[in-house]
Amino acid sequence: MKKKMDAFEKWQASTGVDSWPKVRELIVDLSKKGYTQYQICERLHLEQAYFSRLKKKHPEIEEAFKDADDYVLDAAFTALYKVAMGSTYVTEDTWLEDKQDGSKPKKKVHRVKRESEPNLNALIYLLTQRFGRQFSDKREELELAEKKLEATKEEWKNASDNSDEED
Repeated sequence: MKKKMDAFEKWQASTGVDSWPKVRELIVDLSKKGYTQYQICERLHLEQAYFSRLKKKHPEIEEAFKDADDYVLDAAFTALYKVAMGSTYVTEDTWLEDKQDGSKPKKKVHRVKRESEPNLNALIYLLTQRFGRQFSDKREELELAEKKLEATKEEWKNASDNSDEED
């Protein structure tokens, strides 16, 4: 008796629009845009419970979601880095200049190079997340708490140590 193929196996066997590479691309794209699993299931015309079972059975589906998360994390970190360090960008305005003599309007483009100043709060956040305690605004408090903990450390003796002393 022939085993019934699940949706993932059908995607793998397909070569058209419903092929696994195309479905994977759709899952990654929608997940990057913040779609929930429920919304992705609606787009794939699948029940959410069935899709969850597919994810457990076929790790390739979960990898597609992880790839989307990695992309979003990288994009967010890049944006945060630009804000923290400051960046240079170009703004561009385009307009048509009408001539009074009735000739063809001339296209004008005005480009302005601008710089954004570094953002101190974003920079502090980046340094704290990346290098931890060294750049934390509560560094002194953490050091004091650590010293206090070291000073109040109790020494416990094992029961076997006590029996040796009694002999």
